[in-house]
Amino acid sequence: MSVTSTAPRNTAVRDRPAARRLYSDAERARRDGTRWTLVQGILAPVQFVVFLVSLGLVLRYLATGAGYDAATLSIVIKTVLLITIMITGAIWEKVVFGQYLFAPAFSGKTCSALV
Repeated sequence: MSVTSTAPRNTAVRDRPAARRLYSDAERARRDGTRWTLVQGILAPVQFVVFLVSLGLVLRYLATGAGYDAATLSIVIKTVLLITIMITGAIWEKVVFGQYLFAPAFSGKTCSALV
């Protein structure tokens, strides 16, 4: 038997006091309206896949001694992707929060409210 709720979705986030929300309404609108959110959403999983491939290549090299060039190239590619995600993330932060790094929303005090 299924129970359906008549309460609107996301009420927990909407009813949370403004001081405890990650984004203000204006920040959320900027986040949803910028292309940098999509860029970050694409780069993050790509970077993770590249990390896994690189890890496999490095472990293979360490275990067998074969594939030094592939392992080295994978590390370079992974590093370039990390730099790219850091730069585009800083741009995203500037658009959403008005500063390039260390936005208050990501400080220790605010992030603990998300748990």
